[in-house]
Amino acid sequence: MDGKEGRMDVHLRVFFFGPRGISMDSKGNIYIADTANYIIRQITPDGKEVYDFAGSGLYGSKDGTMDEMRFLWPTDVAVDLNDTIYVCDPMDRSIRKIYWDDFFNVWMSDTVIGHKLLHGYEDGFGKIAKFQDVTNIAFSGFDNHLYSTSKMHDRRIRKIKPHSIMWEKSEIVTIAGTHDVIGYLDGPNLLALFSSIEGLAVDSKNNIFVSDTMNHVIRRISPDGFVSTVVGDGRILDEWANPDFFHLEGSSRLVSLSYPKGIAVDKSGNLYIADSGGFRIVKVVRMNDEWV
Repeated sequence: MDGKEGRMDVHLRVFFFGPRGISMDSKGNIYIADTANYIIRQITPDGKEVYDFAGSGLYGSKDGTMDEMRFLWPTDVAVDLNDTIYVCDPMDRSIRKIYWDDFFNVWMSDTVIGHKLLHGYEDGFGKIAKFQDVTNIAFSGFDNHLYSTSKMHDRRIRKIKPHSIMWEKSEIVTIAGTHDVIGYLDGPNLLALFSSIEGLAVDSKNNIFVSDTMNHVIRRISPDGFVSTVVGDGRILDEWANPDFFHLEGSSRLVSLSYPKGIAVDKSGNLYIADSGGFRIVKVVRMNDEWV
């Protein structure tokens, strides 16, 4: 698919403009946050068709049907076990829920977490919770919760506990990181320090992985609430300055990363890292509770 600007929906001639987050539903449909086009795109399971799934393509903030929706800057997509789709919009400081409405027989959206007029950082419930921005989201099949991160401002990881009926009662709590403190420190979750978080994934055992991009490492928040570095030695490196840049054997702590961003985890717990400064994808294999 071409990486040209635009919105053209023709197989192998699809135009994206700054695509970022991506997720897949239980049927194999792929959803992409086509950020600078202000829409969510859908690729069919056979890979032959691409559609504008949600959003009018007009800049703005509006819920409604697929063609009525407007986004300011959608950056990530997550899909839960019921194939409900969630979109985070950092400029809107919110998370949208896109769901099938059986009564009207259409896809609809509803802002369920945060609000563009509520700037700041505060845990709470539903739209009352405050975000400075929310750039990454991931769904956990282990506990049926959503997890969110902020790239630059909040530098914390939050858990969203969806209420089965009333989203206003969905609770948002901070589970790792320290507000407005930039750094690199492993340890108990609320004492840990992060720099710029640009990737988020959750495995089947509810380990949470984040790409700590400016620290050049992958961090894990374990279910018992401890933050540790699982991939990378944390040095700012390039292939000329560091002989270990292409070292991919042995302990994952010896692997040198350069501005890691996107991250995914498979059913076996193996990690896949988009190492943007290294122009490569790195696979890190899980062996018991270690990644090598």
